[in-house]
Order: sequence, then structure tokens, then C-alpha cells
Amino acid sequence: MMHALHKFLFLYALTCFGGNALKSGIINGKKSKGKSMLYMASVQNNRGDHVCGGFLISEDFVVTAAHCDSLKPQSVVLGTYNLKKVDKTMRYSVKKCKHPYYKEPISGRDIMLLKLSRTARMGKKAIKPIQLPSHNMKFKENKKCLVAGWGYTKTEGETADRLHEVDVSTINLEKCQELWHNMLPLNVTCAGGYSTKKGICQLSKKARMNNRVQSVQLPKNEVPIKDKAKCHVAGWGFMRTRGEVVDVLQVVEVPIVDLEVCKTVWNNRGLKLPDNVICAGGYRTDKGFCKGDSGGPLVCGGTAVGVVSFNMMENCDYPNAPNVYTKISKYLPWIKKILHKKDSHGGEIINGKIVPENSMQYMVSLQNNRGQHMYVEDSSSVKTLCSLLHTVN
Repeated sequence: MMHALHKFLFLYALTCFGGNALKSGIINGKKSKGKSMLYMASVQNNRGDHVCGGFLISEDFVVTAAHCDSLKPQSVVLGTYNLKKVDKTMRYSVKKCKHPYYKEPISGRDIMLLKLSRTARMGKKAIKPIQLPSHNMKFKENKKCLVAGWGYTKTEGETADRLHEVDVSTINLEKCQELWHNMLPLNVTCAGGYSTKKGICQLSKKARMNNRVQSVQLPKNEVPIKDKAKCHVAGWGFMRTRGEVVDVLQVVEVPIVDLEVCKTVWNNRGLKLPDNVICAGGYRTDKGFCKGDSGGPLVCGGTAVGVVSFNMMENCDYPNAPNVYTKISKYLPWIKKILHKKDSHGGEIINGKIVPENSMQYMVSLQNNRGQHMYVEDSSSVKTLCSLLHTVN
């Protein structure tokens, strides 16, 4: 009876806080040193306010917590420690890909990918239809075909005002499936991009790796972390209970808490921990995270092993209960599936040429209500990146 009452009070507190009990920030830490933790990302809303932390895992993907979705993230800021010193080059609009089975932090799967993106601008052309293939049309390998578009003509380039075209050779579908690690959907054709410099280019803005921005390594497989191992967590969140977000990135060292001990402590407070979590800090130490650090990484030995998820009802007056992180290694297949498919939707012309006037008059530019050329990353043309990836396990 008492256990049920504790659980009711815990869930009631979460409801009263409107989910804010699950936000977080750095407690008893220090300012980050220059040229370290270059993977840290500030996840921000449409007003440019910091709402969550995140971390860069590739040139075009940031990991954060799924519960940050309720805070309506619109962009991420990379390449700065001081959020008062942000210029346009540091800000990236994002598309959200929340884990498909996420419900709430205390149920686990509290992980979300943010894909960096940009908007394209395009022109118009005369109209002339093109012939469609017969139902059973088959392509021979190495058959020369043509692809055209208005997009980038090189990696990290710019969209073109003039239509470009390029010759590409078809690729045997079995070979193509093998190269894509059997991840291709049914009913596709492969051409270009393999054994040639010609092909299409993804319309997305990637983070430029430099002395301000670097990605962080993810675990390659399931690696056990020893109890009391020293790790660190960073963010721009509160430095005390009922505080406020800070402008300069903070970092703090936290010890790993044995999972069985963590489960027992939380069970005594009326909550059964979800599967696939890591516990570190907040228990038998005055160090941990607090409101505003959700989505940030728990880094052990240079590898991001966890994502900041929740603490004890927004109470950062540690010690109390262990801080809880989503265990990244348990979601590696899901992360890899999305990263491997990141370049499989939409693209433009590489090593082609400008199309002559009065040719290819069947080409059309699909545009939004602002008269801008749309592509699959455009928020007005798709719901989310996840919707394009079909069912993600």
C-alpha cells in the first residue's frame, strides 16, 4: 500500500510540474575548458532559448533526450561555450526523429535524433511531359541514364538557380543491396555514386568539423561500466534547485552507481526504473545534473555512454537519488539504421552540367507556399525524418 502511495505521489508531482521535473542541469561543476567537449550542442526553441542539451555524433546528427520534444526544439547551436556569443553560422535548424516506442522518461527509450537541415530556393521552367516506363521495364547493368535537378553541385555547396544534369550508370540491384547492407526498400533502382564521381547530392547542412566543433564517439557495442567509474556530464542548465540556465558550458565529474543499487533506491521512492538505463551522480555525492541539461551526454573514457534523462523531481540538492541516463549502447541498431539511411532521401546533381534552353521541359520544381523549392527535409513537405524511414525498430 505504501509503495503504491509513493508511486502515486511521484507521478502526481511529475504532472503538477508539467514535465519540468524531468529537465536537468549541472550541479557543483565548473566552466568547460577551451577546445574540449566540442561535441556539445545547445538545443533551442523558436525564440533561441536553451531548452535541452545534446551532442554531435556525426556531421549531420545530434543526439538528445526524447522528452525534450515537448519543449518544441527548433534548432541546435554548435561551436560555442558561451550562449551569449552565438552567430548565424553556429545555428542549425533540425528535423526530429524520436524513438518510435518512447512514451515518457520513466518508461525508458528516452532518446531522440536531430538532423541538421537547411532550406532550398529554386526557379521555374517550361512544361513538357516525359514518357513513363512500361510496367515490366527492366534495366541492364551499366545502362547510361540521366538525372537532373537544381540542388547542390558539391558537398556543403549551395542550391543552383539553373537546372543541372548528369549521366549515370545503373548498378546491379543485388550489388547495390550489398553495398547498402541490405537496408534498401523494395522497388528501387540504383545508379551513380558508386565507381564514379557522378550522382546526386543530399540537400542538408552538415556541421563543419573544426577547432570549435567535433563529434563524440559512441560505444561500438555493449561494454559494461564499472561501479564508481569516473565519468563526466556537461550542460548549460541550472546550477542549483530553482536556479536559471547559465551562458557558459559547465562540466562535472560523476561516479557510476551500480544498477542494482540504483534500482533499489528508486524502488524505495516508489518508482520502478525502466530498462536500458545508466545511473551516475546525485547519490552519495553532491554532484550531478539539474534542470536544463536534459539530452546531454554522460561521457566515460571519451565515449558517450548515456543521455541525460531524469532526476528526483527537479530536486538538485544532492545527495538524494541517483541521476538516470538512457543507455546509448542499447539503441545502437536504431541509431545506425537512421544514420545509414540519412542519404537515401532526396538529392541533387554532382559533376553534371547546366541544361540547355528548351530541353528537359518535363522537369518541375515542387514549391511551398513561399515559392521555395521543396525537398524531403523541408518542414512543409514532410512530417519528420522518421516518417520517411518507415517503421524503425
